[in-house]
Amino acid sequence: MRNFFFDLVPRFIVCGLLSWIAVRLFSAADPRTGAIGLAIVAPAWGFLFARPVLDFVLSIRHRGEHDALIRWHGRYYSFDGQQLRFYWLDDVVWVPQKDVGKLLSPAWSERELRLLGEHYAQIPGTKEMGFSETGLRKLLLARTEHRRADYQMIRFKRWLETEAFPNVKRLPSSSLSSAQK
Repeated sequence: MRNFFFDLVPRFIVCGLLSWIAVRLFSAADPRTGAIGLAIVAPAWGFLFARPVLDFVLSIRHRGEHDALIRWHGRYYSFDGQQLRFYWLDDVVWVPQKDVGKLLSPAWSERELRLLGEHYAQIPGTKEMGFSETGLRKLLLARTEHRRADYQMIRFKRWLETEAFPNVKRLPSSSLSSAQK
């Protein structure tokens, strides 16, 4: 904060002084032309304050992303830029339906959801519907075991089985209890 303050104060002083001099010079020639002096000095303001203003806006954006994601710390993963949340409750991994819907192709049918039975249900402790690990594996099995399987679905299935599910199960109970609150 101290660096930021001592960096901006001289800039304000220089730009203010330049603006005052430009307005005084143009007003001395003709009182109606004082504003032209401000127009001439405006690029100096832009040159001297572009980086601090940009840094300020980017810091607000970074803080917003941080605040939005901190409550999911340790409970979400990203596959091809899509966020997937994971819940590990009573030794069962659950994934919300909304998150899976962004990646699964073709979309599931009502019949498939009925066939999953208890593996598609409301995630305990939340208001979201989701798939258990077993249910998600069954859905992916139907999409990856035929000859014309979508390569993205094969990659998604492999990623879930080799990275996501093992990592979620490996989380220490101390981080899970703090993340679940």
